Amino acid sequence: MSAILYLASLTGAVMPPAASAPARIVIGQDVIDMRDLPARSRLSAVTVDIRGRAGRDAIRPWVSMAINGVVVARAKLRADGRVTLRADVDERLLSMRSLIEVAAYVPNCGTPRCHALAAATRIMGPVRQDHGAARGDATFAQLATRYRAGLTIAQGRDVNPAFATRIRAALAPRSRPLATGGGRVVIARQPPSGHVAPIRFDLGPVGLVRQDGVPLIAPNVLADLTVVQVLRAGDRPVIWVRPGRDVPPLLDLDGGDVAIFGRSGRVIAFSSDSDMRTLHPAYEPGVDADGSLRAMRLWRWFLLIVWVAASGGLAVIYRRLPKRVTAAEAPAWAA
Repeated sequence: MSAILYLASLTGAVMPPAASAPARIVIGQDVIDMRDLPARSRLSAVTVDIRGRAGRDAIRPWVSMAINGVVVARAKLRADGRVTLRADVDERLLSMRSLIEVAAYVPNCGTPRCHALAAATRIMGPVRQDHGAARGDATFAQLATRYRAGLTIAQGRDVNPAFATRIRAALAPRSRPLATGGGRVVIARQPPSGHVAPIRFDLGPVGLVRQDGVPLIAPNVLADLTVVQVLRAGDRPVIWVRPGRDVPPLLDLDGGDVAIFGRSGRVIAFSSDSDMRTLHPAYEPGVDADGSLRAMRLWRWFLLIVWVAASGGLAVIYRRLPKRVTAAEAPAWAA
């Protein structure tokens, strides 16, 4: 949820002061589990119909819809006492289980009459969902729908099978287990080859610090924790689980693409795209994680250029080779 709170502070989209007045009433809640969405889909929009009543002096309640605590739509009841709230979903706000909350309130009015008007507001029917095709952006919430089509779990020999079962239950309990293909989860001490993790463990001891330099998780502590990260490689993101010494009974994967767990549960979860402004990995002095990443990318580009040049050269040579002429293709004078 840290990513959600951070986005809320940036956008100013949290409830206004008037929303915390006594006249604000939560009139409905719904939980959307990303693991229940159709395979390879995403939640693109939510819509809710609302009905209430207006006061004789034209005082009409406002209604707001929030996703995981961030207000995404608000409107005032019309004169007929009805209104429809619809919001396009910013995927950065989503968690694997996203809370949709609808509230009614009369701004700048905390009287019993205003409270009664808000209390008389009702949701007409369930929250309606619009689904779109899954995108390349990879978070735990988005991958849950990709994994509905099937899941492959690769684990090291020293990984407890019960731990792999908890991973599957956290990601996609209703997915088909596959021998190969589908979504991929790797449970091992080292990431799969060709992938770079948001928090790297191949550069020596690493911890987490705040932007102001205050340590959050010391390197010796992080070394014993279980770290779950989304690794990007083209359009096939992979979840890498680095098992730690402390394993919780349940892995609660929420928003973002990095989650860290201790024996008692989740320690922290965040997005490497947005929350890295407020916290970041801390490596040993002299270690340039970005520099090694750039070197790896340059090396891959070099190999790609060599491959393209070699392929082009072979194609030119092949075109210049003399072609074998069959009897049917030979000209008459050659007969």
